[in-house]
Amino acid sequence: MEDFKIKEEDSVIDNEQTTENTNDNYKKDNIIFQNEAEKGEKDSIFNFKYAVPILAGNLLLVIGMTILMFANYTSLNEANNKIMDLTAEVESMRNIVSDVENIKDDVSFLDTSIDEIRKLSYLTQLSLDASEGVVTDKVVIQKASLYSLGDTLYGYIDIRPQPSYNSYFQGQGKFNLTDRELKAMLEEVIAELEDYISPISMYNIKMEGGKIDITANNYSVAEYTDGVVILAGE
Repeated sequence: MEDFKIKEEDSVIDNEQTTENTNDNYKKDNIIFQNEAEKGEKDSIFNFKYAVPILAGNLLLVIGMTILMFANYTSLNEANNKIMDLTAEVESMRNIVSDVENIKDDVSFLDTSIDEIRKLSYLTQLSLDASEGVVTDKVVIQKASLYSLGDTLYGYIDIRPQPSYNSYFQGQGKFNLTDRELKAMLEEVIAELEDYISPISMYNIKMEGGKIDITANNYSVAEYTDGVVILAGE
């Protein structure tokens, strides 16, 4: 019996120790859990404390980039507008240059036309002056009509005999002269004409290469070409 009691007491003691150990372990676990919870809470507070500035910084960065993009977009639009304006100005200048070139062509054409008009006016006046103004001892130029093609002189002269030479004129462009005598008479009057119209050189007009038809009372007598008198019918 005593041994049983001793064993029973030992068993009670073991149970009490086991219970105490269990309680001690529970308290330890509870303390560890509380410490971990407090640590987790502190870590959360710490993370949130530093997360706010980071989020704020990222937000500011996004806002800054948005503003920069908008500014760049505005600048690009302004640059494109300036480029379009410059392109329009360049095109306008091209049109002005083209107009100026056309005006220069018109002015050049007018200058040429004015020169031709001056030349024509001069030759018309010269024709009037030569009519009854160019004479030899045998014939008189009673009518002259002179004109130019380029820088070459063309025209015709109509002659009548001087009173002292009237007996040699048979009418209808015929003269009672040998071909040699007739050519000599015509060469004399052409030489007088060339001397009379020599001022045409200031308009760069020359007789070389041109032709002067010679008539008598409007009947063909001869033509003068390149310094040679060719009688009608030759």
